[in-house]
Amino acid sequence: DITFPYSMRYVYDVVGRAPVGLSNRTLLFQEVFNLFNAGGGTSPVVSVPVEKKAWLSVFPNPFNPSTVVEFTATPGSRGSVRVFNLRGELVRTLHSGEFQTVQFRWDGTDSRGAAVASGVYVVQADMEGAKQTVKVALVK
Repeated sequence: DITFPYSMRYVYDVVGRAPVGLSNRTLLFQEVFNLFNAGGGTSPVVSVPVEKKAWLSVFPNPFNPSTVVEFTATPGSRGSVRVFNLRGELVRTLHSGEFQTVQFRWDGTDSRGAAVASGVYVVQADMEGAKQTVKVALVK
């Protein structure tokens, strides 16, 4: 009986041609690639890029008079934590540069120190290409 596999996980090599370290499926793929002169495995090895993870939280939310922005970034990474209004205008930069701390306090003031109006604001943390945003509500 010959059955057609629906995926390669059902293909087995029962002859046992595998040298140490190579699976039977790997050898089967190499044979198929060689059949079509595709080489199989001749491309250079490329390292996987390091994943940049960022985690952002704001508490309490809604807040009055201040809130804590907590941002977990890769140690030694550079970036910024900024507050925007819903029109996309920059209200205040809480941090810019290399991350030494993970908590930043926003007291509901803009970059000049003036109190901002009640409403919804967007806190955006940017770490070398990884961005996180959280909406926060200021209730007076």
